[in-house]
Amino acid sequence: MSNLPKGWEKVFLKEVVQDMHQGINTVTENIEYYDNGIDILQAKHITSGYIDLSDPKKVSIEDYNKYKAKYQPQINHILLTNIGTIGKVLIVEENIDFLIAWNIFLIKSNQLKINPHFLFYVLKKYDIDKFYDKFLTGNATKFINKKFMGDIEIPLPPLEEQKKIADILSTVDKKIAFVEENINATEELKKGLMQKLLTEGIGHTEFKDSELGRIPESWEVIPFIELADKNIKHSFTGGPFGSDLKSEHYTDIGVRVIQLQNIGDGYFINNDFVYVSEEKAELLKSCQIYPNDIILAKMAEPVARACLIPDFESKYVMCSDGIRLKVDNSKFNTEFIFYSINYDNFRKIAVARSNGTTRLRIGLSALKSIPILIPPLEEQKQIAEILSTVDKKLENLKEKKQSFEELKKGLMQKLLTGEVRV
Repeated sequence: MSNLPKGWEKVFLKEVVQDMHQGINTVTENIEYYDNGIDILQAKHITSGYIDLSDPKKVSIEDYNKYKAKYQPQINHILLTNIGTIGKVLIVEENIDFLIAWNIFLIKSNQLKINPHFLFYVLKKYDIDKFYDKFLTGNATKFINKKFMGDIEIPLPPLEEQKKIADILSTVDKKIAFVEENINATEELKKGLMQKLLTEGIGHTEFKDSELGRIPESWEVIPFIELADKNIKHSFTGGPFGSDLKSEHYTDIGVRVIQLQNIGDGYFINNDFVYVSEEKAELLKSCQIYPNDIILAKMAEPVARACLIPDFESKYVMCSDGIRLKVDNSKFNTEFIFYSINYDNFRKIAVARSNGTTRLRIGLSALKSIPILIPPLEEQKQIAEILSTVDKKLENLKEKKQSFEELKKGLMQKLLTGEVRV
């Protein structure tokens, strides 16, 4: 803050707030929890600037009425997590009946000095910049105390400029929220389509009973192993034994190794780049996998999740916890099989056939006999095309959200430092 623009000043947070205190300590106040009552908002419920009141603890109406004057946030109050997960912040946009817990600060701005939305974005930027990490105290559980919070330095433009900055950033936030709503709606649509298409198909009127329930008359149930292309060697195989592929074999360039953390639940996670030499890859030829193959994860979470291999490289080597499936495309559509593997019905059976106490694991022998529903090939292609279209829409929406988030991050850097004036 040494180069603040003309008209800006540097202040301490305590100079621009009317009040700042932690939420209620239910232990010292001897407050009991109930199945019904008023929610207690904890730090874990503040995620990405929103309230997610899933699985909240509840207090009685009597205790709520007793403490709400101090611990019930109002519109334009700022909430900031201060214990465990530090610095997650939101601004209250509507009146909701809940009390805040001990691991949250309630900050009430002095609106004659600072715009509450402007302060929210300053504190949000501090979280993004990992600012609070330098001032944590505590051993097992880290926290920031009220004195430290009060001594945080805040850049302070004139009130009118504060409002303009907050309005710009709020507009981008609304765009992000709108895209998120579309993402959620599209994910619900996909979920419903998978339920419909992968069990009832398209336009069927005649059905029959099977080991997997009522299915279209023209469909069949086959064991998973029948999906593999018998004309291709190692079309259904697992990764190398642990002793055959160790960290000491990794190189900076060469053939990429697909690790367990690259196998997303229905998508490839393109990070954690690890390679082996061409020579080592040849020694592990039986564990190689190729674009448009399906890779399943032996290990949770979740077990048997699968993704399609991307075409970033011409070939890859699997990790020990991967399983390759090269689908026989003369009978089966690879995308259809990919969607079927990631559908709840298949997943439930895979989980039931897994073993392990702390972390589930499934092997090739258990996968081989899992029953899977198969429509005629043409219908497989139609179903895959419908679901793929929805996936492409989801991908576009997620890219749009990411671009808005990058725009917001850049705007916060420029506007909240005075690099760009408004």
